Amino acid sequence: MRYTKLSAVWMLMACTGNETKVNQLTPDLAVSVDSVDFGEHKAGETLTQSVQLINAGQANLQISTVDIENDEGGVFAIEEIPTNLGIQEVFDLAIDFTPMDLTSYTADLVIQSNDDENPVYVVSLTGIGGLGPLPDIELSQEILDYGAVATGEESILFLTVRNAGDVDLTIAQTEQTGSGAFSLLMDLDGQTIPAGAETSVVVSYAPIQDVGDQGDFIITSDDPDEPEVSVLLVGNGGGESTYPVATLSCPQSPVMGALVTVDGSASSDPSGLELTYDWSSLQVPVGSNASLLPSTDMTSVDLQLDVAGTYQVGLIVENSLGQRSPQAECLWEVEPIADIYAELSWTDSQADFDLHMTTSMDGMFDFASDCCWCNPEPAWSNNTDANPILLSDSEDGSVAERIEVLSADDGEYYFRVHYFSDNGAGESDATIRLYVEGQLVGQYTESMTHNQMWNVGFVRWPSRVLAEELNNPTDWNESRSCQ
Repeated sequence: MRYTKLSAVWMLMACTGNETKVNQLTPDLAVSVDSVDFGEHKAGETLTQSVQLINAGQANLQISTVDIENDEGGVFAIEEIPTNLGIQEVFDLAIDFTPMDLTSYTADLVIQSNDDENPVYVVSLTGIGGLGPLPDIELSQEILDYGAVATGEESILFLTVRNAGDVDLTIAQTEQTGSGAFSLLMDLDGQTIPAGAETSVVVSYAPIQDVGDQGDFIITSDDPDEPEVSVLLVGNGGGESTYPVATLSCPQSPVMGALVTVDGSASSDPSGLELTYDWSSLQVPVGSNASLLPSTDMTSVDLQLDVAGTYQVGLIVENSLGQRSPQAECLWEVEPIADIYAELSWTDSQADFDLHMTTSMDGMFDFASDCCWCNPEPAWSNNTDANPILLSDSEDGSVAERIEVLSADDGEYYFRVHYFSDNGAGESDATIRLYVEGQLVGQYTESMTHNQMWNVGFVRWPSRVLAEELNNPTDWNESRSCQ
């Protein structure tokens, strides 16, 4: 009977012309863009862009799948996929583009949802693999011609090296060939030239014979189009003379404290003439006492890499006619292997400074917190590598004082410099260098007087941050020995 009555009501409504309107609440997927163009991006690197998915409807939007289709190169990827969007909710869909080759790429982003009107939504994806921002080396000239220069005189010319690219240009190395009458008065090796910047190279010509000289200055950099460029060096008209060649065998990746041998025995003269060897120490770090120890026949030298920093050794060979080669060089950047490393050096041999590393701000001369001359190997941790070691101590600055922590425990490590005794030297300068994981993070020099203390700063571990204090040195009136 109930179904009958309902039927009669529906029939009556239909007969009288009355209508009932039912509003159905539905989701509505809106997408911020119909296409994403990543443009040109460096091959092998990832670029991320976002597409906004918006539920513009009046009911929850269920997203069943979000896929990348027709991606032949496999270079597009989705980071996170939503499954449900509430009313008016917005989701930023991140899309990665990682081109692998120098070519164009296309794909489709396909979104399937419970949007009745647009159950499948497609966004086109495009991108190009390219070289990206690059350095670009430019030279002001290709020939340095010194004209006529008398024997015993010197002439100087300048060469400008410019980076016309979009990112830093790194000079890997330089090389000089031909006559040793030409010499560089500055070193470009390892220099970085910012985008749009330039630097000058000073080249000297000092002829030693009444004949023309000729050579090449070669620069190797990270410019992908011109990894090697050269400048022709010409003096007194140039010439076809053959010149001796200095050749070095440089030890690779030496560690701090190592005794290295630099071998120049492969040097030669095209005419087979006898050679003499002229060695030079071009650069040693602050606080180093390294000096060259030549072999009996002078064809090699030994060098002790006693502290961290930059070392550079040069060799010029000369034949029996007095013709000299360009200088060959070995260059090393020696880094400590410890988590935390400090060096203290000074030049006045009468002065006696001391390096302290403490685990608290006021921990001076305390066995429980100070690593120094009176507590050189404190056993603060069960982990031996976490304990600091005073590697070297000096009373006259003949060697740098050094402290290292191979594997640091969490905490703060404070560095202090104490002017222990002046022996009549009076005011004197001390220099401290601080390294974290092999990288120089601070180098400071301070003038001090007898019995002053200088608070330099502290390294916080494991954040690996150097916090500078650099307070003015103050008189130390407390204990001068560990207690």
